[in-house]
Amino acid sequence: MSKQYSHLTDEKRELLSVLVAEGKKKTEIAKVLSCDRSTIYRELNRNGPPVHKRYYLSHKAHGRAINRKSKAHQRPKLKDQNMLLEGIGQGLGGLAILAYRFLKCLIN
Repeated sequence: MSKQYSHLTDEKRELLSVLVAEGKKKTEIAKVLSCDRSTIYRELNRNGPPVHKRYYLSHKAHGRAINRKSKAHQRPKLKDQNMLLEGIGQGLGGLAILAYRFLKCLIN
């Protein structure tokens, strides 16, 4: 039996905001939102305000979640593309390019 996971919607974050403001417990909030209580803890820790933990603002939390999601699968940019192109030009690939770059750094 596998669980099906889903992200909190903007509407659920609105309701979460109201329930947190009312001082409800995390387990009660989880039951109302039909999700696991760990989801509530994670949401409040990741997307809650950095300073005042009692003031969860859903529109700001949703923005933080969207921002984090957009950055999640970005590959790091190459710092020195010329060195990579030089390695490719010499017929190197994969690990050989890394070794080539490492050795070149040692020499310089």
